[in-house]
Amino acid sequence: VFVRVPVYGPAGAAPAVTARVLNRAAEPVGDLPVTVSATSPDVREIDLALAPMAPGEYLIEITVAGSGDPVSNVIGFRVTS
Repeated sequence: VFVRVPVYGPAGAAPAVTARVLNRAAEPVGDLPVTVSATSPDVREIDLALAPMAPGEYLIEITVAGSGDPVSNVIGFRVTS
């Protein structure tokens, strides 16, 4: 799974972006690395390999923290055998 997140902040300051994998019950499974895109400094990329994951339903929780309150969004996906 490959996710791109555009980020913008006041005066060009990019907010911090974190991501983690959650199980179906929304319990944390692990943190995901978030990197700056090679094509744009205003885009963050999250790359998740599915091969080592057991079949099931998962969520990717992306949190953006800037000058205000953090904002989170969740993306659901399913791994099949």
